[in-house]
Amino acid sequence: MSDTPIPVLITGRTQAIGRLVISYLAPEYEVIHFTLAANITAELPSLLTGKAPPNPSSTLGSGNWSSRPRALILGGAYTDQDIERVQELAKSTPGAANIPWVRVDSRKLEGPPGEPTEEQAAAYGQQVMVRVKDGLKKLKEEGKLDHDNSGVYLTTPVSLILKGTVQGTTAMPSHSILITGASGYLGGTLLARWKDANLPSYDKLYALVRTDAQATAVQHYSAEPLAFDAQDEVAVRDAVVTHQITIVFYLIDAMRSEAQVNFIKALAEVKRTTGQEVHFLHTTGAKLFSSHAGAPIDAPLLDTHPELYSIQKAQVETAKWDLMKGAVNTNNIVIEESEKHGVRSYIFAPCIVYGRGEGFGNTISIQTVAIVKAARAMKRVYKVDGGRPTWPVCHVLDNTTLYIEILRAILDGKDPGHGTAGYFLAASGSVAWDDIYTAMAAALAKRNIIGDNTVVPANDQILEQMGEALGCPPQFVPVQVGGMCTFTAEHGSKIGWRPQYGPEHIIEDAENEVQLILDNLKD
Repeated sequence: MSDTPIPVLITGRTQAIGRLVISYLAPEYEVIHFTLAANITAELPSLLTGKAPPNPSSTLGSGNWSSRPRALILGGAYTDQDIERVQELAKSTPGAANIPWVRVDSRKLEGPPGEPTEEQAAAYGQQVMVRVKDGLKKLKEEGKLDHDNSGVYLTTPVSLILKGTVQGTTAMPSHSILITGASGYLGGTLLARWKDANLPSYDKLYALVRTDAQATAVQHYSAEPLAFDAQDEVAVRDAVVTHQITIVFYLIDAMRSEAQVNFIKALAEVKRTTGQEVHFLHTTGAKLFSSHAGAPIDAPLLDTHPELYSIQKAQVETAKWDLMKGAVNTNNIVIEESEKHGVRSYIFAPCIVYGRGEGFGNTISIQTVAIVKAARAMKRVYKVDGGRPTWPVCHVLDNTTLYIEILRAILDGKDPGHGTAGYFLAASGSVAWDDIYTAMAAALAKRNIIGDNTVVPANDQILEQMGEALGCPPQFVPVQVGGMCTFTAEHGSKIGWRPQYGPEHIIEDAENEVQLILDNLKD
């Protein structure tokens, strides 16, 4: 059986409902064009002769006129008199294609109000979708989509509509998902936990890979590998549009924005052709909401703060480091470009993440690794800040479950909060850097990596030496292993996320963390 979608036309009362029906019909059917019912008289002659209307009433549809449409679908807005009128118009149109018309029986389907809400449009769209798919299926089985056939076929209810869902039928649009960074610490663990996440149904899972070995590895997690350059706008567009990807989880570069914008533009094209909502999740970092990036630290900064976007915009001017300014601006660009192109965006912020990664690639973190690397070089653990600054922490498995809960909400057709209301911090709470230093110093001293477990302040000379060990300027050492961050997680709990490990667990688990790092550090 051919996998080529069957080209069809749709006409209905509102674009909101048309957009949903288009997404529900994919991938079996390709909607070439959606016409508003109020404009059908002007557009029908062009549609039935295989041409794009000169002044289209909507931009919905693929716009692919290379194959003639094989059916015209009429929504519940059409009365018997309307049907008779457009039939007469079709008969008087020279060269009009004789194709079946599939009409939704409005007498057995209560329509939404004139300007439906998103929920009302979704509920009505589900019902229309069931009737239309049933009608098209019958015509296909009878061979009436393959031959000239100008009859009007009335669709009637054949499935039970119950509380907005369809019994025995998937009412939500089917998503295809792409994960980048699958060989990394966070992405690898996400992929490893995917199978047991019990996610709502979706079409396909793809993973961006760079090597043949990675391609083989991701297939063990039921992900289809895709190899392309994320910095190449054309390559990204081809991959996303060809595979009809509607959700991208981006986990590979928090500093620059070029690749993210490429994905956002490609997702927007998928939305234009399918009418389906599309989603882009950008993985940033808690550092960009800390003292290092000019964020306020005099009070808890909630990830649900209504002015968080404005705060981040101001940070572009106040951040001390150009590197931080650029990364903060990347967060802003993701939100702005997504809003511009009609893509739902999410800003996901890991913090100090610890614990053994479960993926096929990197299995260790960043911040805790920096503490061990510096201590091993210096034969002592040093603190780099005055006072007792704190930082949010999260076990890698809890970080993973927040990714999963956001995805679950999307697949369920819910809005977990997006755009300027789409910040998510993965953190179970905060701990003092001093407590982390002390716990890790004890574990390192026990293994004779350092002379003793005393933690002392670093002076300029020590910072110089620590910078050499970490491969950064001495001024940047506190960015690696210190600083103050009052960023506080609240958003995740609103969508059902509950971390398994409390913030104190990073202290309790320091022995295991140090051993894990030592086992994986390359000399």
